[in-house]
Amino acid sequence: MDMQTASETLPDGTPTAVSIEVRPLTPHIGAEIAGVDLSRPLSQSQQDEIRRAWLDWQVLVFRNQKLTRERHKDFGRSFGPLHPASRRVGLLPAVALRRAGLDRG
Repeated sequence: MDMQTASETLPDGTPTAVSIEVRPLTPHIGAEIAGVDLSRPLSQSQQDEIRRAWLDWQVLVFRNQKLTRERHKDFGRSFGPLHPASRRVGLLPAVALRRAGLDRG
């Protein structure tokens, strides 16, 4: 599953060229998703490709995304119901803080 491109419209009717790249991080688990801006509404094709990558790779990485807390939760809900996290961010129990390289002791 490498680069896929298709023409379609976003939910607001804006025409777009969809280009999502799935880059495996290891042979067995984890992939980086490129070519998608999670701060904007996703087309059905983008949602389908991301869901397929999630099912295939189990862990997805989206680098350099600038999301509001609400947009982050909306994106998470596209995979199913949100559940309270063990480490909360402010007053938002549905958002967990996860950063690579931090020792959580």
